[in-house]
Amino acid sequence: MTSNAMPTTSSTDKSPRQRGMLALSRRLFLDSIESRWQLFLLTGAPVLLMTLLYLIFNVGIVRDLDIAVVDLDHSHSSRLLTRYLEASPRLRVSSFNNAEEARRQVRLGRYSALITLPYGLQSKLANSRQPSIDIRYNGQYLLLGKQANSAIKLALSAGLKKLSTKVSLLKGLNRQQSQFMLSPIQQQLTPLNNPNSNYLAFLLPAITIALWQVISVLSISNSCSRLLLQPALFQQHSTAKLWIAQLLAATLPLWLLGVSALALLYGIIALPLAGSLALLALGLAMMLLALFSVIALIAIIVKDNVRAISVCAALFAPAFAFMGVTFPSSDMPVAAQLWREVMPSTHFMQLLLDQLSRAANMSDLWNLLHLSLFSLLLLPLALFSRHYRSNSSRYQHTGTNGGATR
Repeated sequence: MTSNAMPTTSSTDKSPRQRGMLALSRRLFLDSIESRWQLFLLTGAPVLLMTLLYLIFNVGIVRDLDIAVVDLDHSHSSRLLTRYLEASPRLRVSSFNNAEEARRQVRLGRYSALITLPYGLQSKLANSRQPSIDIRYNGQYLLLGKQANSAIKLALSAGLKKLSTKVSLLKGLNRQQSQFMLSPIQQQLTPLNNPNSNYLAFLLPAITIALWQVISVLSISNSCSRLLLQPALFQQHSTAKLWIAQLLAATLPLWLLGVSALALLYGIIALPLAGSLALLALGLAMMLLALFSVIALIAIIVKDNVRAISVCAALFAPAFAFMGVTFPSSDMPVAAQLWREVMPSTHFMQLLLDQLSRAANMSDLWNLLHLSLFSLLLLPLALFSRHYRSNSSRYQHTGTNGGATR
């Protein structure tokens, strides 16, 4: 946490009006990184988090999900279906002779699914009767269950189609007639936006943006709180100059971190990007302006860093869930849709998805306009700053030592 100790005022503060905007911004930045926590947020935390995320998602594609198979038929047909399951790269099959032991292992979480090939499977297929294959999978983990269910259905469908073709041929149908009876319409399914089902390209950018927003919220809140601990600056500088300098001091290092993360993802790791990296860098700058507007307003209202971070944590906590990456935003309740609209990361994520998949042009970039609307919060920020300046002036006039007001 940021130290609440009053920052020391150097002798150079005696003539701050002679300093330019950049010099004031530089001074505010150097003052903020005197806090070790702030310095860690801008240096060690991004490196550690990016390394950890890459180690988790570098495989990218789900493989070798453990499933249990109980073959009660022990026929040619059941063995053929088992081989089809074993051929799936997303599955790793373990055969059990005891059905109760297989169920126990699934309950313990050692297998993602249990498939029971019933007794009489081959005879029912030969007599054109529908066999029933029992499939049970662990739905506790949505992604894992979906992947296991999809891979099992795909493998069994291919195996059953081959068996049904064989039965049709034995009944005198030619291969073309048999294929038509089994599949009257050929389907071609093409996943959009993530054609290879690569979770490195799908989840890593979204999680990176969500964590970068967390770091930005903490860093901006700390730097704004340290500024409010120096009421003398509000007397020495105009409100606009002071907050613009604070904006540069707080957001420029974060923008450089964000651009470095994008360069790492789409330059060094070479994740697919159909659109413009420069446009994403512009979106990051707009997102930081939006975050700064929200957090600076909260900081000057509550005038306490712990309270400000608590309010920001409550506001931005569901950022990743509301991005619309793992769950479609159009299916969310109205309250959730309204909540996601007040989070800058939501609009930047939509911009990122547009650039990743379809290289949206400038006419489609409504998300930049949405981000720019957050800057309207600078108006109440100026109003509260004037009130803060009046209060600090009154304290100084009555002999108060100029400490933080509450």
